[in-house]
Amino acid sequence: MYYLNKAAWLVLNPLAQVFALIALALVFRRRSRLLGGLALVWLLVWSSPLVTRPLAWGLEAPYAAQRFQNAADYSEADAIVLLGGGAGFDADQWLYPHLSDSAARNWQAARLFAAGKAPYVIPTGTGAAEADAPFLRALGVPDAAFLLENDARNTEENVKLTLQLLRRKFPGKPRVKILLVTSAWHMRRAEKLCARYAPELDVVPVACDFASRKGAPFKATEWYPSVDAFNRNAALWKEYLGLVRYCL
Repeated sequence: MYYLNKAAWLVLNPLAQVFALIALALVFRRRSRLLGGLALVWLLVWSSPLVTRPLAWGLEAPYAAQRFQNAADYSEADAIVLLGGGAGFDADQWLYPHLSDSAARNWQAARLFAAGKAPYVIPTGTGAAEADAPFLRALGVPDAAFLLENDARNTEENVKLTLQLLRRKFPGKPRVKILLVTSAWHMRRAEKLCARYAPELDVVPVACDFASRKGAPFKATEWYPSVDAFNRNAALWKEYLGLVRYCL
């Protein structure tokens, strides 16, 4: 299923669609202007920061109140589950973990632990031991608090493998409560996956790394296309596709 998802994304991602329109324009010369124009319009749409607002808000609206929620205000749980993506590591390139745009996830997990909300922190995903754990350690999380899930390649595997780890850590406990930390735009899909593959978990969403700016005044730069906006919009589109898949 992992490779099937990857193959589907190669077809459904906006950049592939732009290239497909360009290829069609080269093949069907009589329609080249129309197809080339469509490719340009499609590229401009996905590169627009103006598109980010509605796309992000549609995913993040259920968690809007958490924008200003203090870590100390969350309920206590058995473990803090940090979905990976906030840090990366390559021993051939750098000594310390490299932080991504989603590093707010790691900061939020560390805040929850510092607030005494759970005795364990579970960084999940490939590279969690090499990237997320060292960064969390630098933020004050001790080695004794780590339960590592280092093999998952996507969110579905995150949930399945984390459930196995929790079953081993809390044998015989009918319900395990977790604080689920991930980006706000990723939380809806993460919750749906927990409901499908780990129904015995009591999941408290802890959303961070918000992409939406609902109600904020428009900036002049939002009227211009950008590579950053394209990448963000593509990531948001991928979340919608994932929601469609798991709602079927």
